[in-house]
This record gives sequence, structure tokens and C-alpha cells, in this order.
Amino acid sequence: MSTDQVRFVRGDAPVPLPAVPPLAFSEVMRDVDLFVGVASVGNDPQWRDNGGLAQFRDYWESYSFGDLSEMAKTRKLALERLVPRLKIGKVSEIAVSSARPRL
Repeated sequence: MSTDQVRFVRGDAPVPLPAVPPLAFSEVMRDVDLFVGVASVGNDPQWRDNGGLAQFRDYWESYSFGDLSEMAKTRKLALERLVPRLKIGKVSEIAVSSARPRL
């Protein structure tokens, strides 16, 4: 499975982004983000179907244990501000692990 483009169409005709209703655009982008975020092999520590190719193993290790992406940095900042305000705040800690699994 692969992902490529998200297009809005009416019948067979493409719809320009400014013509897409904001609520529909927001919901579709939310769904796309969720799909891409959870469908990645980087989220599966048991993933072994790499066809024996090093680039796939390297991708998984980089995705799972590499430097934080800009999105991950933003989420980390949001959690660092939010978690202390929650009931679990006093017993919680946010840490970035650099431990790598044994393959």
C-alpha cells in the first residue's frame, strides 16, 4: 500500500482547494493524517516483512529511533504544556528514548 495525493473532485471534475468547504477539508485532512500516522511500519515494533532489504530496516530504525521530526517536536512541546495540568501530571514524565531494539 502506498499513499500519494489527496484530490477533491465533483463527478469527474477536480475541485480547486479554495472551493472545498472548510469543514469538509478539515475532516478529510484529519482522516488522512490519522491514516498516514497509524499505517506506517515505523509504528510497528514487530515489523519484519522488509524483504531482507537494508533500506527498509534502516527506514524503520530511523522512523522509530531517529531524531524527532518537526511535527514530533511540536507534539512534544504541546504535551509538555498539557500533561502537568492533568491529574496524571504529578506522576508523569516526558522523555525521548534513544534505545534501539535488537534486530
